[in-house]
Amino acid sequence: MISDSAILDLAMGPSLAPVLRRVVSAVAAQGGVTVDRISDLMIIVDSIAAGARQEMPDERLRVAVTPGPGRVALRVGPLPAGGASTLAAACTVPELGSVLDVLADTVRAEADGDGDYLTVLVGEPEPAGA
Repeated sequence: MISDSAILDLAMGPSLAPVLRRVVSAVAAQGGVTVDRISDLMIIVDSIAAGARQEMPDERLRVAVTPGPGRVALRVGPLPAGGASTLAAACTVPELGSVLDVLADTVRAEADGDGDYLTVLVGEPEPAGA
């Protein structure tokens, strides 16, 4: 059975990436994401954790991790205005380019009343209207 989102509010520091990797991999496994795609997610998580260091003025990273059948979605934020696009751009490595563009199935930068959000989906596409 697939549960609701895991909501994380993590302090920036040396344990940020390891804690985020463990939670994301557990939630992805709950959603039935393949081992190969979980490996992709771990690279995405490391990239987001590294890039977020410059985007989080209060030194905290907030992430909702939501499983679905064969997929997992990460929603990072709220971020400062323009922060979702800046964070997405920061997720690059010299040999690969944009980690999100290469490894994620969907990447969206969205703004609402609370701030900007970066949403990253790995796995089966969301059903229409989701």
